[in-house]
Amino acid sequence: MLELKRDGALLAYEVYDFTDPWLKPETVFLHHGCGKHSRYWYRWIPVLARKYRVVVMDARGFGQSSDPGPEYKWSMKGFADDVIALIDHLNVEKFHFVGEHMGAWVGIELSLTYPQRMQSLVFSGLPNFWTTASNMTDPIDKVGVKEWQLADEPYRFGGDAVYGTWFAEEMARSRTEVVKSVIRAASAVDYRQRIREIQCPVLVLLGELYVRKNDAGAVANLKQELNDRSEVVVLDSAPMFVIYTLAEDCAARAAAFFERARR
Repeated sequence: MLELKRDGALLAYEVYDFTDPWLKPETVFLHHGCGKHSRYWYRWIPVLARKYRVVVMDARGFGQSSDPGPEYKWSMKGFADDVIALIDHLNVEKFHFVGEHMGAWVGIELSLTYPQRMQSLVFSGLPNFWTTASNMTDPIDKVGVKEWQLADEPYRFGGDAVYGTWFAEEMARSRTEVVKSVIRAASAVDYRQRIREIQCPVLVLLGELYVRKNDAGAVANLKQELNDRSEVVVLDSAPMFVIYTLAEDCAARAAAFFERARR
């Protein structure tokens, strides 16, 4: 992977661009969730990279990006600033952003802090999902990251045991203290009252199982708060990690939304 040095950390990233060489494609930035890395997007890239310049990054502290150390103060603003630093490094003025759960909050933060840079925002998750850090960190302490993830199957993975095992094992490679620290930082943020401030078009992709288990009313509220160029889609019988388990479908929906956002 390529590397960008920023604030004492190395940020690992890749750029995929299979567009016609005489074109100037728009850029799509894919941001994974807590405990994951850029390879989780592997099924999205073939769908998007023929028409868009696709940038993926291992967020600070995850994957091949370096751990900033125990004194680092984790925040969604910090993750958003890392995105902008890489986008600036690549000489990109405006871009589309796709985020999964923690990556969704990063996208919301980007939309609020850097509205002039955002062409559109696609995310999976609800703005009030991370409400109590202990609900997530306690199971990690008791059984570890892998078993924590697998305990909620098929809610998380839709009954695909092989994929779920790969997913959980990859998450278990993450630095446990970083995962827990980021969970705490994310749980300290509540974007519900600021959704109406987002100016760019927003597409929210949710799995039906995720909505049922959490708060169906939050989906209705989200639809009300988003601007009139935005959409909320709940995919039938789909799990929490719909953005990965139904990757091709979600990527195609995102690509179509990018086209609509341009109008």
